[in-house]
Amino acid sequence: AMRLVSFAMQRRRGMEGDGEGESRKSTGSEHNDVGDDDDDDEEEADEEVHFGAIMDDNEHICDLTASLPRQWQPLDSIAFLQRGADALRRADEAMSERANLIPLSQVRLLAPVTNPGKVIVVENVIVGGDKGADDEKVGQQHLERSEERDRDSESEESGEEGNDSSSASRPDSVRGADEDDDGWKSTQFYANGQIGLVIGSTCRRVAEDRAMESVTAITIVQDFAPKDWLTNESKWLNSKSYDCPVVTGPWMIDLESIGDIENVNLKTFVNERLIEEGMVASLKFSPSYLISYISRFIVLDPGDLVLIGSFARTDGVDDEPVQVHVGDKITCVSDQIGELFCFVADERAGM
Repeated sequence: AMRLVSFAMQRRRGMEGDGEGESRKSTGSEHNDVGDDDDDDEEEADEEVHFGAIMDDNEHICDLTASLPRQWQPLDSIAFLQRGADALRRADEAMSERANLIPLSQVRLLAPVTNPGKVIVVENVIVGGDKGADDEKVGQQHLERSEERDRDSESEESGEEGNDSSSASRPDSVRGADEDDDGWKSTQFYANGQIGLVIGSTCRRVAEDRAMESVTAITIVQDFAPKDWLTNESKWLNSKSYDCPVVTGPWMIDLESIGDIENVNLKTFVNERLIEEGMVASLKFSPSYLISYISRFIVLDPGDLVLIGSFARTDGVDDEPVQVHVGDKITCVSDQIGELFCFVADERAGM
């Protein structure tokens, strides 16, 4: 499998004699903190962002920005994706030749795609669809969770005891920014793990049987939403439009090496506690159907990221989203992709 990722490195003029640098083989770097503090401007000033592939020895990265044709420059993640199969072939050749290798200890791994044009969260954004006779909701992706929510909805409509949703429908239940809340700085976050599809070629109104031709790679995504921003009529707009709503990584894996995407699995932990697990095959709508469905309304471009749905809660975990707090460690593990973790941080701590 080709593990593709963006990375930051010291500018070449500063590389000579520089043997220092903290290893970034793991992905729990400052870049992946939720509510991340601003990086030190002086430290960042001497860095430049490249795109590369992790070598099989797990000690080096092949600098594809330096290895691929000069006419492709500047080469970042999106420029690489736009080159399609040709870029993947040339990347494989560069890795085989061990060209432009850099020790991982001298780089800082970033998100696979550092500047995605769109991040589409299927579970929360898209409702509707014509698959099946019952006009099922694409927004309720997991079979078991969808059934549970349907039961809750029926209970509310019949007046039976259930979750109190009265406050969720009142816009005045949210504290305004003019109150003493530091401008709506949320301190309560929900979190879950998902598989993300990385779009490699522009697609619009693509047929389901050709939809995956537009997907170049997959990655792990940790999806976050502020709990106290989910309590008014514009809850999805509010909770998905703030800075850093998702964390991605540790890299993206080219789709061709994955084989059957239905077999891709994912487990999500909060502080070593397993809260979700499942396989893509357990989701109600297949990745190909989702890409086809979304492309009816939205043009998908290289670098766009599509989250295909969260997985089943494990035994003993409520069906409601799991709340995380400052200091918590969220870890997602996939046998086919790798391991991604981050720590929840309070961005106000660095102000």
